[in-house]
Amino acid sequence: MVLDRTHERVAFGSLVVTNAGTYFIAIGLGKLDVADQMCYAVSLASPIGQALKDQQAGAEVLFNGRKLKVLEVR
Repeated sequence: MVLDRTHERVAFGSLVVTNAGTYFIAIGLGKLDVADQMCYAVSLASPIGQALKDQQAGAEVLFNGRKLKVLEVR
């Protein structure tokens, strides 16, 4: 997936790669298949969006009792 802007921290418009999946922080559309890659489009106001908000690569967050590691923020 190609984006025209990059982010150092998770914010609206970020593509966040974690050890448990890839999240596009935008509007809550759910599971998407883009260019043969699965991604979840989630709102920044959603529980996962709130957990990831302002995080950067290398951060670990707890979500639904699971530890997610942020591998990359684009």
